[in-house]
Amino acid sequence: MDTPFLKAVFQVLPGGVIVLAVGIGIGASSLRSRIQMTPQLHYGTTAKVMHWLIVALLVAQYLIGWLMPDIHRGMQPGAAMTFHVSIGLIILALIVLRFARR
Repeated sequence: MDTPFLKAVFQVLPGGVIVLAVGIGIGASSLRSRIQMTPQLHYGTTAKVMHWLIVALLVAQYLIGWLMPDIHRGMQPGAAMTFHVSIGLIILALIVLRFARR
């Protein structure tokens, strides 16, 4: 008896474009033999390092923000506020670089 099957393939093209192809068919073979498995996609070392660096900086941002004293109108920002803004700008630059790299 012929077995119906559904085949869906995702592919990421250069430039970050994601393509989805879906097909329906009927055949005597099992679904596993009908679908050719595509190789698994992996992130490169640079992307992984950038990801975990951003995570670490976000944790630092959260801790600095949590421990920072309340800022009121007219107060001069202290070292913690300056450090907090600097880390935020570094995170923003890393995110922009990561998107540009993709």
